[in-house]
Amino acid sequence: MGRYYEGTLNKLRKRSNRITRKFEGIKFKIGSVWVDINKFEALLGIDYMYCDKGYRLLRPIEIVGLYRVGGTPKSVSLKRESGFEWNGADIPSCASKFIGNPLDKQFLLPSLIHDVATESDVEHWLESILFYAALKSRKGKMDIPWWKEELMYVGVYSWSLIT
Repeated sequence: MGRYYEGTLNKLRKRSNRITRKFEGIKFKIGSVWVDINKFEALLGIDYMYCDKGYRLLRPIEIVGLYRVGGTPKSVSLKRESGFEWNGADIPSCASKFIGNPLDKQFLLPSLIHDVATESDVEHWLESILFYAALKSRKGKMDIPWWKEELMYVGVYSWSLIT
């Protein structure tokens, strides 16, 4: 029985390794330039403008998510042309007192990446992790406290499972 158990366990491990997903990184291009997402700060009037929905993109973008499935490298490329509109971060009004305004500049890039991923029909785990990676990438004056990053990620991931 020991050999049978070990053989079955090894088969399950191999199967598990094939379906394991691991996120590895995110790349961001605006216009024709790949930028360091950690340092990128969108400029009003050049990269985006305000509109009735929230924001309107003024230059085309490309977002590339890098990940592995069962050890095999994969990527997803999401593109949007100028004119794309998004509403900023979807923060419930009861939570905006401690998380912040949905149109706060520090949420601009993560909310853009999330909305583009959502409209591109990528898997729920990938759209949520792209959003989380963008939140974690904010540095300097765009830095988001760790507890806000975690809370927003949990909210976005939970909502993606419901919808």
